[in-house]
Amino acid sequence: MYRRNAYLIRNVEDSDATILHELQNDEYVYSHLIEIRMTSLSSDKQFAINPAISDSLKVVQFEKNVIGRLRISYLTGFKDVCEVGLDIRENYRGQGHAANVYKLLHSYLYQYRNVRKVYLRVLSGNKHAEKIYQNLGYNLSGSYPGYLIRNGCELDYLLYHRTLSNDDVWSSHSGL
Repeated sequence: MYRRNAYLIRNVEDSDATILHELQNDEYVYSHLIEIRMTSLSSDKQFAINPAISDSLKVVQFEKNVIGRLRISYLTGFKDVCEVGLDIRENYRGQGHAANVYKLLHSYLYQYRNVRKVYLRVLSGNKHAEKIYQNLGYNLSGSYPGYLIRNGCELDYLLYHRTLSNDDVWSSHSGL
């Protein structure tokens, strides 16, 4: 677990399967992901209890309520580099949680995982997410122009990166 004020990043528990299922099948969430993969609740329950995912999937809580999921992929051969993604539940969107969760994640990754560079990907139609990433200091690294067509629109796949430093460590936290 990693906590800062009312926010907590923790491993997935059995009881999270329903929320993970909700997020995986949320139209807003999957419309901003490359792969649209609807899942069943039973498959999400099996996924939630799989110990192999404990390093790559985390749940985010705010004031004891699960508000989203974090995806963390450590790039093979480069343990100080990772790619991240965040999905926020519908009732918690537009309230500033994404920026706060990313700040907490940066602190966790830098301080406890020795990550120095973070990458994330976003479809060009997701202007809200792009603005959040830019405000958090992410820089556009490149793109895959015309990566896919969705709803008749050609979308680019944008790659952002950010270098972490001591400035990302929050002073008040409870460690792992």
